[in-house]
Amino acid sequence: MENYKRITNEVRPYPPFITARLQRAAFYLFRFEPDYTMKLAQELYEGVDTPWGRTGMITYPRTDSYHLSDHAVDEMIAILTDHYGEEADEYVLMTKRQFENKTNAQAAHEAIRPTHFSEEYWPGVAQQYLTEDQTRLYEMIFYRTMSTQVRNALYDMSILEVDVGGNKLIGRAYERLFDGWERLDGHRINIAERNDDPNAFKYREVVLPEFDVGDELRPLEITTVEGHTKTPPRYGVGRFITTLDNKGIGRPSTLDTVIPNLEKKKYVKVVKGMLHVTQLGMDVNDWTTEHASWLNDLEESKRFEEQLDAVEHDKQSRDELIEEYTKRVAEVKQALGYQDMSERPPSQNQLTFAARLAREAGVTLTDEDVRSAASISKFISKYKKPNQEIGKCPVCKTHPVVAYEKVYQCTNKEC
Repeated sequence: MENYKRITNEVRPYPPFITARLQRAAFYLFRFEPDYTMKLAQELYEGVDTPWGRTGMITYPRTDSYHLSDHAVDEMIAILTDHYGEEADEYVLMTKRQFENKTNAQAAHEAIRPTHFSEEYWPGVAQQYLTEDQTRLYEMIFYRTMSTQVRNALYDMSILEVDVGGNKLIGRAYERLFDGWERLDGHRINIAERNDDPNAFKYREVVLPEFDVGDELRPLEITTVEGHTKTPPRYGVGRFITTLDNKGIGRPSTLDTVIPNLEKKKYVKVVKGMLHVTQLGMDVNDWTTEHASWLNDLEESKRFEEQLDAVEHDKQSRDELIEEYTKRVAEVKQALGYQDMSERPPSQNQLTFAARLAREAGVTLTDEDVRSAASISKFISKYKKPNQEIGKCPVCKTHPVVAYEKVYQCTNKEC
């Protein structure tokens, strides 16, 4: 044996939840889509019926701040001290643990946490007032928050170096010596955080016995493994949200709408939690890359978010920002050959339809009415009779059927 380094390392708990991390963890643990996670979180925030009245179970769920109020931390310390009893000195952190916010965090709210921590709010008790999915999300939030005031876990991470015929082999220990915060649902917290970590294999438990430098080691078994370079994996929902958050793109109020909007525009399909880019999505990406690269550039998106923050804090002129992006949008329109409706002449179908509406209403079409596609559309909207709803669609059984002039049609375009 060539070298042996005895190393122990303290592992801090993860910070309390912000919106992006909540969506990410809920997807990895429960396969909840981001918009469904936020629906559940909003329900917990607005409150559930309990014996002591309607009660909000968590704080505001749209936040990018890791801050916890002093009052909440004091309550956590008191409850944890009682919970651990004689082991309290060993486990409970008696001073407030600090977590550093991202540089662009708005920090208008606390992190996402339970509103209270007393016995009746622990998940095992509170679940009787919650639905099954609400309980799963609440439990995840509860223990993640509580773990922040428990002491660090301690791991043996010793390194062993062995010389084999002039080749240096390295072995690394990973053995938990003290569970610390991981006693509070640490297994699931770690799964949620390490799911898309390419180095997750490093967290497998490896126990190394004590050695003295110079000891001769005898191999028990030798196995050779051939590896091949793998194609980079697709983006899953969790990894996609993580990427947006890490790149400083998006806001807590909009993160859960990103994937539904991409699906609505038919740029991606979500299949078993994985994002599959459609042909339309690839075509749009190719076009923007060639004609308007700022639209699909991550650094440009981050810069735009930073500019909005600068405007909010009076560090940049709002008018200058609007002028910059007005010019950019104009360049995109020019590349597309786009013509504004106010500049485009009306079509023959519009003219024919408007003339019939004018006769039925006993009014006269003016030169201003027929000046452009926009002006004649305004005239048609004014005099066109509203379409009549005649009942629910017999196919989708959800959307209404509308009686148009010549056809009956469901309002759901997919139907």
